[in-house]
Amino acid sequence: MSLVKRFLLACLLVTSVPGPRGQARPADEAEVAALIKQLGSDDFDEREKASRRLEEIGAPAFDSLRRAAKRHADAEVRSRAGNIVKTLRPQLFGFVRTLQGHSGQVNCFAISADGKRLISGSLDGSARLWDLETGVELERLAEHKEAVWAVAISPESTIIAERSISAPAMPEIALARPGPSAGTSTAGAPVS
Repeated sequence: MSLVKRFLLACLLVTSVPGPRGQARPADEAEVAALIKQLGSDDFDEREKASRRLEEIGAPAFDSLRRAAKRHADAEVRSRAGNIVKTLRPQLFGFVRTLQGHSGQVNCFAISADGKRLISGSLDGSARLWDLETGVELERLAEHKEAVWAVAISPESTIIAERSISAPAMPEIALARPGPSAGTSTAGAPVS
């Protein structure tokens, strides 16, 4: 048998072999739309089956599921679509880490231009500087009486601004230069 015939035969065999066991069959938009509608079915088993199939489909269904979780008229569909999105998100986008330290909801954050640092502002009245590679809190920049609603980092990462509303008519903006623990001198050398 000639080399060309062997090659063509090998190609034919490779393309006719089924995919790995458990691999989901492809889905089209119409199937995804029908499955999302089934998430609100009166039949519990049908809702469960639709949920499992949408999880199987994964990435191709993700955007439609996000839209359904936000805007669908049926609360059951919104709830189930939201749960599937929560299940799929780590699989599709990966997970790096959680930054823990605030005792209240985080309202805002900013990432330094080099991507190494993050500043967060919270309902607990604190603004915190984090090392994104390690997840370590480097510095607590301010303790406000009220929530911190805005934070910013200068392009050179030498000045950090945060905004809290202490009284309705008197908003305050605090400026800080990250200290030595944040990888800078108090003279304001870059954070990175």
